[in-house]
Amino acid sequence: SATEATGTTVITCAAHVFDGSPVCAHFYSGQIAPDTGDFIVVNLFESTTQIGRLGIVQGTVATGLSAWLRFTPTAASHTYVVTAFRGSVNGTILAGAGGTGALVPSFIRFTKV
Repeated sequence: SATEATGTTVITCAAHVFDGSPVCAHFYSGQIAPDTGDFIVVNLFESTTQIGRLGIVQGTVATGLSAWLRFTPTAASHTYVVTAFRGSVNGTILAGAGGTGALVPSFIRFTKV
């Protein structure tokens, strides 16, 4: 996608029940590859509400991304989605199954802090 509001889904999380305490969301991808001179923005949404941008990769070199966000969800069940959008040309977020010569899976996890 080329727009933030309608980003391409990277990971859809199962519903999590929180108790109102702060948590850290940790997103990881082994390789994010924007096309030459462009950018890819990775976002965290709760349902259709954007929580914020987790990271931006820009340039010509593919790189991994490990992004953390500390926030306090309300005491309730929440469903989160990691999305990404690009500038004017295509880019790729890569993940694999692990093993010899393969990227490990991308993930998002929530840790109570």
